[in-house]
Amino acid sequence: MNKEKIGGLYIGPKKIKSAKISISTTYLGKEKIIIKYEDETEEEFPTETISYIVTKEKSDLTTLCEKRVTPIAEKILEILVESELKKEDMEYLINNILPASIAESLRRANKILWEGKEFHEVTLLDIDKVLRKNGRAKKKGKRKS
Repeated sequence: MNKEKIGGLYIGPKKIKSAKISISTTYLGKEKIIIKYEDETEEEFPTETISYIVTKEKSDLTTLCEKRVTPIAEKILEILVESELKKEDMEYLINNILPASIAESLRRANKILWEGKEFHEVTLLDIDKVLRKNGRAKKKGKRKS
């Protein structure tokens, strides 16, 4: 999809204002696009993803999720068919290997993020430090009742 021609289209319920090429790339080094919405928020997507999530009409988040994950599911199924795995091996992969791999990667990333602490050991002060470090902390002050 041409990035110049997506202004006025939608990603889920949000209307696109503009798009530009990102300086970052995907894990495999492919191009990414930064989408700016009419509400001035921005979101970054792989260029390939843009081609199947941008629509002429707004949609709900469930529809957006389906549009985003269906092509990925198709690619995964192509790999599984090509590998000629037996049903029981495929089930083991999907039910055990993949969830364990994702969980371990998340555990390791959390440990790095939280400076060596396991996630269950994180305090609110730790969370505040991460938010401040990334410019996302709420300003101090009295709450309005």
